Formats: sequence, C-alpha cells, structure tokens
Amino acid sequence: MRQSAGRTLVSDELARRGERLLERRTKQAQFRDSQKTLDNFDFTFNKKMNRSLVFDLATGAFIARHEDALFLGPPDPVTFCCTSLTH
Repeated sequence: MRQSAGRTLVSDELARRGERLLERRTKQAQFRDSQKTLDNFDFTFNKKMNRSLVFDLATGAFIARHEDALFLGPPDPVTFCCTSLTH
C-alpha cells in the first residue's frame, strides 16, 4: 500500500511539473492570443485548406515521426493556426 501511495505522489508531481513547464513555455512564446483554439478557426476562408490535416498536425504525431510542418499563407490565418496547435 505504501508503494502505491508513493507512486501516486510521484506521478502527481510529474504531472504538475509538466503543466507548469507548458504554461511557462506558452508564456515565453508571447503569442498574441494564446487562448485561440482550432475549434474557433474559420476554415471557410480558404476552401483548399485541408481541415483533417490541420487537426492531424494538432495531435503532434508529426513530431514523433521526425517530420516538419511548414505553414504558408496570409499572416493572420497562419498565425491563428500555429497558435491553435499549441493547445
């Protein structure tokens, strides 16, 4: 029973540290509006934009596959999209 409680405490501490690290990095990035999410993104502005690809990028799976992501287009939609991926 003691080992289980110790593991829970360590697990909770690691989770809190991870959350604080993410908060600190998001703050350091100085996003204009760090609360933007893909749920608020207007995909109708560009019919050619691949919605499923954007949501796939949001999973971060491309990082594990050691792939790059390059966003091209007008500054506001690209910035919104990139900022949204941080959530």
